[in-house]
Amino acid sequence: MRTKNGFALLGCLSALAATGCFDSGSSSQGPGSKGGRIHLLPSISGGKAGSAKVGSSGTGGLESFQVPVADIQLAKGLTTSGSGWSGITGSLPLFRQQMGDWNSIDSTVVRDPAWASHFIDFCDPASVARIASSQPFTLRDTGEYHWAVINWAPYFKVRATIPLPGGDTVYTHDGPITTHIYPNSSNPYFVTEAARPMLTGPSEDAFVRKNNGGTWFRFLKPLRLTEADLDSGTTIADTVGRDSLGHPIVNQIPSGTWNVMLVFNPRDLVYAGNRDSGNMSLNGDIQTPDSSTYVHVPFLKATAVPYREGEDVMRETYEFTVHFEEPWAHGDFGMRLELYLIGDNLVATTVHTYPTDGNLAPQDAPAVYFAEEKEDGSLSLQNYDHSPIFDGFVRKTTVGQEGSVAYNPGAQGGTAHTLTYRLTEIKKAN
Repeated sequence: MRTKNGFALLGCLSALAATGCFDSGSSSQGPGSKGGRIHLLPSISGGKAGSAKVGSSGTGGLESFQVPVADIQLAKGLTTSGSGWSGITGSLPLFRQQMGDWNSIDSTVVRDPAWASHFIDFCDPASVARIASSQPFTLRDTGEYHWAVINWAPYFKVRATIPLPGGDTVYTHDGPITTHIYPNSSNPYFVTEAARPMLTGPSEDAFVRKNNGGTWFRFLKPLRLTEADLDSGTTIADTVGRDSLGHPIVNQIPSGTWNVMLVFNPRDLVYAGNRDSGNMSLNGDIQTPDSSTYVHVPFLKATAVPYREGEDVMRETYEFTVHFEEPWAHGDFGMRLELYLIGDNLVATTVHTYPTDGNLAPQDAPAVYFAEEKEDGSLSLQNYDHSPIFDGFVRKTTVGQEGSVAYNPGAQGGTAHTLTYRLTEIKKAN
């Protein structure tokens, strides 16, 4: 079994009690009452596959990426504790599935066919469309929102067929999930031991257990939902309220002017390797019992992007080549940073690493939880403990422009160093 230097980020996000923010006033509103709706609009964006011994899924090789999303919400405030959180205030829920305390769910439960409906397949537009929602908001929901939160149960289901440069193809296969402990640590990690040879197809759905139950992001600047957002000349039928017999109560309310876009990019999301000893810190999420063949499955890299109707959400994509030189691995891999902006406000970001030369399984990228603007106007993109991951990052305005930034992978292992990056795309995302 491969050993890992460093430690895993734990701290599953707590299960939430229903806050009822949207229920207040929605069933009793009459014509002319101030109100509106906020719409959750999921979308999938892709791109060219990375060049990938170690190969990347690109977009076509990832056939299914299923996550039991528990809830998606915006919040005025919360208290962070490591990578987890508590004490949420001013919750604006957008999507919720009733699945109880997802931290106590085990592999027997998630493999039960009766539980299958909880999974959202982010490679299937019809499945992703289940997340779409239209929720009412009222005057009491106005104010400044600082946070976006996504929670999930820590069991994913993945199906992928990944060609390797040498001619082999790796296929996902299911099997028992075993628990292991990182060296010099009490933190566990989990391995799905494939019951069939992974170089033999076809691929099948494989269950993977993760050691984290969600993510959050604090906007660079707060998003202000104002009383003016409740005024609209267009009305829609509000049927959220129910009478004592369960029949919908229909009220005509202003349509509102807010959307939240949930964006998922499957490009190079998973990768696989065979007889790969290039990165001895890697633990495959799915692997053969002798660990000779593996598939690496990351956390869900989806972002919730709130915006007012008429505002442009711009996505800036930056590419890095990372040279990794540690006792347990050396070589180069790629890293992609995506920034989602409304004007000069950074409202979401994702970081993802992927193989580029077929020789090195990449170091995992740390998640960005905070964005802060420095005195010189550059950005400090930070980990959950406010330690800078990218310190002094300067946005570029023209595709092809380059810059350099201090990069600290932190708990993912490796030493801090300076990286060169290049702006590869500016695109309107909504």
